[in-house]
Amino acid sequence: MKTTLEMQDTLFRRMKAQAASTGVSIRQFVTEAVEDKLANRARARRGPSGWKRIFGALPGSAKEIDRAVQAEFERIDPADWR
Repeated sequence: MKTTLEMQDTLFRRMKAQAASTGVSIRQFVTEAVEDKLANRARARRGPSGWKRIFGALPGSAKEIDRAVQAEFERIDPADWR
C-alpha cells in the first residue's frame, strides 16, 4: 500500500540520515519504526512485566526499585544464565 506522510523538514532529514547510516531504505526505516511503536503499545497494554508482574507494583518508590532491578539485570551476562 502506498501512503503520503507529512513531517517537519528537520525530522525528515534526521530520518533519512539515520536510515542511510544503518543501510536501510526510508521505506524500510518507516516500516520498522511503525512496527516498533505498535509493539511497544501492545506491551504497555499487557501491563507490568518483570518483577512487577510477579510481586506487584509497589507504591511510592517503585520507579527507584525498578531502576535498581533493571541495573542489576543489565550487569548479568546472558551467557551465565545457562
